[in-house]
Amino acid sequence: VKRHSFPTRRSSDLIESFVFVAIDLNGEHWTRTELAGITRELNKRFPMPAIMLFRHGGLLSLAVIDRRQDRRDGARDVLESRITVVKDVRVAHPHRAHVDILASLAVQNLGERRRPGNFRELYDAWIETLSTQALNKRFYTELAWWYFWAVKQVAFPLGGGADADKRHAVAVIRLLTRLIFIWFIKEKGLV
Repeated sequence: VKRHSFPTRRSSDLIESFVFVAIDLNGEHWTRTELAGITRELNKRFPMPAIMLFRHGGLLSLAVIDRRQDRRDGARDVLESRITVVKDVRVAHPHRAHVDILASLAVQNLGERRRPGNFRELYDAWIETLSTQALNKRFYTELAWWYFWAVKQVAFPLGGGADADKRHAVAVIRLLTRLIFIWFIKEKGLV
């Protein structure tokens, strides 16, 4: 893991500001790795976090790098290798999941326990909100809620066994796994 350190304006852990950088890129086909590389390089040049917004064709991507104070030298920051990219948001017709992720970054949606009192707390809340673990947890929680609702709504034929509760539970799980698989191959452009 390659980390870059560079001087900051203050030796405290507080972030005094952000830089929002908007970049217009040619073409729509930019990989997550390419966007992360641009984010890393530009963040090296600022003493505060640079939040990147890329427009490429009819798509937008948001990139945020995890940045923390160096543990040995408080006057320096370390850019972690982890960069979160909310990639390929369709400007004209955004996917509901993208809208939900972006809406979760609003201060009023961070929740009372995580209400930031300064830039550092806001940045940490954004990093946590955009973390893969948080996004996965939210996805699987919503999926579980839908599953418990759906099992009570469905009526599958007797071919799956005599116990209706078990038959409906198995059928809904099969439906979900098949839908997720179809969505996955659609997103990969295979269908």
